[in-house]
Amino acid sequence: EWSLIHELTVGSSSRLGMSVAVAILGDLALVAAGDPSAGVHGLVHVWRINLKTGNRTLEGTLQDPSMMGEDVQFGYSLDMDVDASGSVVLAIGNTDWTSDELTGSVELFRRDNGSSTWSHEETVQPGIQFPDNWSSYAFGHDIAIDNGMLFVGAPQASWYSNYGYSSQLAGDAFIFKATPSSGPASWTLESFLNTPTGRGGDIFGYSVGISSEYQQVYIG
Repeated sequence: EWSLIHELTVGSSSRLGMSVAVAILGDLALVAAGDPSAGVHGLVHVWRINLKTGNRTLEGTLQDPSMMGEDVQFGYSLDMDVDASGSVVLAIGNTDWTSDELTGSVELFRRDNGSSTWSHEETVQPGIQFPDNWSSYAFGHDIAIDNGMLFVGAPQASWYSNYGYSSQLAGDAFIFKATPSSGPASWTLESFLNTPTGRGGDIFGYSVGISSEYQQVYIG
């Protein structure tokens, strides 16, 4: 039987917890919760919880560093990972499903081993390597991060041919790699995957998962 242990709240926010991610560091749990309706473009709150005593502290509140515009919802999706150096990397989706003209981004924050300070590491977007005949809308709708590998879904992506053919909302997904794989890093696009059916309306990339150990990705 499950029982309520903690309830994390911030003010009177109506959308706190739209996305949640957890990282475990020994007896310490870090819990991040997206609050995309708060602030200017959304906020992400990070709590520190002592798993032995139950004491909890609001460690930090992160804001959108990209200033992409009014349509973004910072904190739309979240995932967290502890790398080999003991640093915690928090990936934050900065997008909006309701907009069909918003590319979006993923904002990467790092908390170094032994520190309680979060710093913005990089803004990740599809970039110039992405083909011109694809849009990449809703990039960051779902994200997964594991051991220096970042997997990002863009389910509103549409493909356009030179002959006028299009596959609306076919969807795609991107794999980014950190160099080095632990500690402060730079992130580069390694590969992208399109819906295997080629059909419009598949919204491929609506949900994503990754296992770096088995070199496998999972796409809804």
